[in-house]
Amino acid sequence: MTFNSPVNALLHWEQHEPDKIFFRQPFNRQFKTWTYGEAAQEIRKIATALQDMGMQPGDHIALLSKNCAHWVMADLAISMIGAVSIPLYPTLNAESIQQILEHSESKAIVVGKLDDFSKQKSGVPDIPIISVEAFGESAGTTWESIVAEKEALAQPYEMKDDDLITIIYTSGTTGMPKGVMHKVSSFAFPISPAPCWTYR
Repeated sequence: MTFNSPVNALLHWEQHEPDKIFFRQPFNRQFKTWTYGEAAQEIRKIATALQDMGMQPGDHIALLSKNCAHWVMADLAISMIGAVSIPLYPTLNAESIQQILEHSESKAIVVGKLDDFSKQKSGVPDIPIISVEAFGESAGTTWESIVAEKEALAQPYEMKDDDLITIIYTSGTTGMPKGVMHKVSSFAFPISPAPCWTYR
């Protein structure tokens, strides 16, 4: 079974396997789980929030977080409105974060699981922030308040194969970080059966 984008894969599993576990994420040594249906609802609500912040198809939205369920959901929400994700290494210092955000012309940022965002926050310019309270972050608008208050996006944007989906920056260890541009077509992949992702 193949899909032409990660969002299309999500929509398929949301419809056909809504009660199947999608994510397992530990919090204080206890696992929280999301089914495909539950995760899709959160993703759709984050997508609505991004649109309400003025984000448009083609806009660049940064993502600063360690690997976790919220990272994947945020990335899918960004794609769901046709925007371009700009993932940042979670260990970057404030200066490097500012450099990449300015170079990529990011118009918003999602802040997830980090060791100490207080040391990185000064690198974030005056752009909208969505932060995950479950990971101890409360800058800007919290993920949890969005999930509690927003309506789920009814109609996701249909990205085309040649649309830009993400710009992944190099580490910059041998010079200034460089953005590697990926189109939707490079993210097409087969999935069978529906995966469950566990994070640490």
